[in-house]
Amino acid sequence: MVEETYNTQRVDPVGLAVLLVATILILSPRRLYVYVGLVMIIAFLPGGQRIVIASLDFFFIRIAVLVGLVRCLLYREANVRSWTLVDTFVVAWVAWSTVTQALILGTFSAAVSRLGFGLDAAGMYFLARFLVKTRDDAIDLMKVVAFFAMAAAPFFLVESQTTRNIFSQLGGVPEFSMVRNGRLRCQGPFSHPIMAGVFWAMWLPSVVALAFAYRRLRPYWILGLLAILFIVFTTASSTPVMGVLLGLGCLLCFRLRRGLAIAVWVALGVGGMLHFVMENGVHFILARVNIVTGSTGWHRYHLMDGAINHVGEWFLIGVESTGHWGPELQDVTNQFVLEAVRGGCLGLVLFSAVLFLVMKANAGVAIRSRDRATALMNWSFFAALFSMSFTFIGVSIFGSVISGYFLLQGAAYSFAQLSEEPVASRTRSRATRRPPDGRFPRRVAGQGM
Repeated sequence: MVEETYNTQRVDPVGLAVLLVATILILSPRRLYVYVGLVMIIAFLPGGQRIVIASLDFFFIRIAVLVGLVRCLLYREANVRSWTLVDTFVVAWVAWSTVTQALILGTFSAAVSRLGFGLDAAGMYFLARFLVKTRDDAIDLMKVVAFFAMAAAPFFLVESQTTRNIFSQLGGVPEFSMVRNGRLRCQGPFSHPIMAGVFWAMWLPSVVALAFAYRRLRPYWILGLLAILFIVFTTASSTPVMGVLLGLGCLLCFRLRRGLAIAVWVALGVGGMLHFVMENGVHFILARVNIVTGSTGWHRYHLMDGAINHVGEWFLIGVESTGHWGPELQDVTNQFVLEAVRGGCLGLVLFSAVLFLVMKANAGVAIRSRDRATALMNWSFFAALFSMSFTFIGVSIFGSVISGYFLLQGAAYSFAQLSEEPVASRTRSRATRRPPDGRFPRRVAGQGM
């Protein structure tokens, strides 16, 4: 893993050419090309590529997000009339984490740095909110993801066979692949093999759902599915593999979706009982989860245990370091713990609330919708975020994967909202349905309409 440095310009000619092409695509009128530009930068450029202006780091993905937001303003696609509580929570999460970082580290540069990463996340989220306006927009996004998965798979194949990472020529990633317990761990342009696996795994449920919902393009979706599975396999990491299994498992429960509320309450009840029955708490299960040889389940258990035992340190605004919690616990490999460390209880609540509310929106439409394709796509988004909620227990995302996650989350929420309108329309139409004799009651004279 290459050590990350800031305020250091890193521009490769090939990377700059990709950025220029992506910028042209993002500025184009057709939203399909915007998806191509955004996903191309995430999936094919190392996250370390950046331009430094006045000591500010403009990562290529950050530039793409800014260009995308400008494009939405130019084409008047930034509709603030549909602003929701979830959108407010996203902005509040960025603002609060920026303030807490300034208070914890005591420097203005810390706040600026955190604000920049908040822009990567929230900017990509709102881009997806502005761009996904129809079902076809959501399908186009998945088409682009599946296409780039098929395009990326050969690079991971070469890396798995030669142990050399082709993307190292662009800088920011090592030339030779990691090896752990005799297993090669490919990473492509991502900052770590786990990040590569997590990024591709989180799109898998939607690609699988589209293979069932739209038979005409089924060979295309199947090829995308196989490409994603191959990439995840080459990363040789437990967390992405677990994400794939959870996502597919949740997707297979589509026919049982109307029992979701019961399943949630049963899971909470069983989990609560296990926590008090087990000597080390229910989170001790993390120490036993090691799908791939060499996984660090024991570390993840101790990290969560340390967060519980030191809740007084981080509850208010977070804490500067977790190294004193235990051996090697300065490595925070849990997204929820990381949010607590960075923003205290409020930061953790805001981040979790956004995830919960988006999942609730997708699941709600999937349960109520009578259109099978709409229900299945919403359930696939729910399955993707469901798997990510468990993935976050085993890893904290960084680099371009942050933008990828919020792209998925914004698209999922927008699709839930646009799917909700037909459901609401059908509900209202039942109130004005004709009586059995086919006639409406005659209006009494003088009675208002």
